[in-house]
Amino acid sequence: MNKAKELGKKQKWNHYYNFDGFVTMEIGESSGFCLKKWQRIERIIKNIDIKDKGVIDIGSSDGFFCLKMAEMGAKSVLGVEPDKNRIEKSNYAKEYFKFNNIEFENLSIYDEKILQKRYDISMALGLLHRSPDIYRTLAIISKISDITILEFKTIDDERPICIWGGGQVKLNKWNKLYCIPSINFVKEVLKDLGFVDFYIEKDDSKLKFRRTVMIAKKGK
Repeated sequence: MNKAKELGKKQKWNHYYNFDGFVTMEIGESSGFCLKKWQRIERIIKNIDIKDKGVIDIGSSDGFFCLKMAEMGAKSVLGVEPDKNRIEKSNYAKEYFKFNNIEFENLSIYDEKILQKRYDISMALGLLHRSPDIYRTLAIISKISDITILEFKTIDDERPICIWGGGQVKLNKWNKLYCIPSINFVKEVLKDLGFVDFYIEKDDSKLKFRRTVMIAKKGK
């Protein structure tokens, strides 16, 4: 528990954990909060088979979703994250909850090492709107997996477009707000990259930019 507190003083926790009574952050009501986000993912994740699959979580932050995928029966989970402090937190959580099938690496999606292996399922949660090049990000995802789970800030527009997010920094240099896409922008790009089946959990919150959860699968 003392280690969790030390890690929180070094850098605020971004994910919710309960380490034997010590909670890393207050429970939030926003659809972007990790517990709320996972509830929404669970509602559509039934459309894919996770058991015994290899999973990569791109931009894994404090590792919460990696642990959740392992709990659901994934054979192996790799979390990649450019922030070394978040990797340290993730490894602490993995060890605390005794998961031996999860690994974390200090990488960004643009590191060449990402393309050296394929995975059954990829996740990119809260990543697209933080990416300076959404198309390149989605293209990389399409090369490493045939099933992807996405969560992203969304503009309310039926057209396949993006708007500039202003480049504001949320927490650090990896958390700039770049382009915010519509749902149909992401769908059309993924269609161009070979994805054909889409399962979408829309956000009914009052956020300025609602957060969409999407699962996309390639055709056989």
